[in-house]
Amino acid sequence: MAIDAILANMDNVWSAIDDGQDTEASHEQCRALKQLLQRLRDDGYPLLLMSDLSAEYLNGAIGSALGQDGLTYFSAILSSQAFADRYAVALRTLETAPHRVIALGSSEREFQEARTFGIARCVHLNDALSQIPL
Repeated sequence: MAIDAILANMDNVWSAIDDGQDTEASHEQCRALKQLLQRLRDDGYPLLLMSDLSAEYLNGAIGSALGQDGLTYFSAILSSQAFADRYAVALRTLETAPHRVIALGSSEREFQEARTFGIARCVHLNDALSQIPL
C-alpha cells in the first residue's frame, strides 16, 4: 500500500529535550532525529507535525533539538489541543485519506488517537530512530 504522508506527534520528545538535558545521550537523540527527518524529506514524504504544545514552546523546543532550520523539516505544523478534529484537519491539509498515512509517535495514547481516526499504520519514534545508521 502506498503512503502519501506522515503525521508526527512527538510532544514527549520536545518536552524531554527542552527540559535542559545537555547530555551525550540527548545530543545523540537530536542527531538521530535530524537524520530521520532528513531521510523522510529526501524520500519526498510530506511530514505534518501535530502538537498539543503552545506554538512558542514548540518553536523553542524544535530550535533546541534541530537547530535554526528545524522548522523546515515539516511541511506543516498543527498545534491544537482539540483532539476531536485535529486528525481531520491534518488529513485535509495533506489532501489524503487515513489509510494512506503513517502515524509517527512516541506514546500509546498518540497511537490510540490515530487508530480511532482510521490510521492503522503507526510507528513508534524509537523504532524509527533505531533504523538510522550511526
